[in-house]
Amino acid sequence: MNFGIDVDRRADAVVITPLGDLDLAATPAFRQTIIKVLADGDARMVVRLSSVDFCDSAGLGALVGALKRVRAHGGDLVVCSLSDSLADLFALCSLDRVFTLHSSPEAAIAAVKVGPA
Repeated sequence: MNFGIDVDRRADAVVITPLGDLDLAATPAFRQTIIKVLADGDARMVVRLSSVDFCDSAGLGALVGALKRVRAHGGDLVVCSLSDSLADLFALCSLDRVFTLHSSPEAAIAAVKVGPA
């Protein structure tokens, strides 16, 4: 499957939507997107996973790495719009304790903050 990333710059946060499987092949593009958004001065991010059907350990690692990188820059990253299977995966890996999860981009944007959690 082809992979892409939609970046939607909103007033209060940048919504990043991976399009396709978030796997080993896709993680370099995902990481580069996070780095570019930070370089552009935006440290409030929402990762919207509504278009991700599959995520492997590399994808999970890229998400955790993104969270650490964003927090190191004084920002925050929250996740929203997970499918049931991704929500189960996050719970199985205890990532629901690491990430702030929300049902919609709007709820996530309202919750994202500046500064480490």
